[in-house]
Amino acid sequence: AATGVAFSAIYVALPRITTQFGTPALAALGLGFRIESVVYVVSAGVGAAVAAIVGQSLGADDPERARRAGWMGTLAVSAVGVLMAVVCLAIPEQLGAVYSDDPAVVAEAARYLRKAAFMQLFIGAEVVLESAMGGAGWTLIPMLGSTGITALRLPLGAWAAGVWGVTGLWMTLAVTAVARGVLMMALWQSGRWRRSRV
Repeated sequence: AATGVAFSAIYVALPRITTQFGTPALAALGLGFRIESVVYVVSAGVGAAVAAIVGQSLGADDPERARRAGWMGTLAVSAVGVLMAVVCLAIPEQLGAVYSDDPAVVAEAARYLRKAAFMQLFIGAEVVLESAMGGAGWTLIPMLGSTGITALRLPLGAWAAGVWGVTGLWMTLAVTAVARGVLMMALWQSGRWRRSRV
């Protein structure tokens, strides 16, 4: 619940930084989020399944099976992430044109998607492994880490936008998304979730 409230507040505030660059940038932000949701939705489904397997495995005193389930789920959704990264790099204008026929919006969306392509590889790891740790009953540290990194989008995005313009904002979104994925992989690899007692 805390994660949902925090993320909603952050994503409500983020467009306020974007509006200084005009309507095309704001439209590109929304369009980019929709395209990223392809990996997110697949990852959420796999994450729910992995969470159940992790909980069952730990209940059966088989943490190794739980560990494998987390990495296998991550590998599966990463294939979707690779596909979306390639698409975002290869045909960003065509993707933008699916959602808008305004040339300015399409051009800005293409710039966003090129910057955001690399983060597609990490969205799945973030979602699946955070769900896996939830299945283990170890939720506080992942929540604080994920929410903290996402909250950094506001000050870092405002600073980067002031220095590099809208490109700085797009880079901030990409870097923080990668950071969340790397953090979840590090937390899962650490094995601290194995010591959780529900």
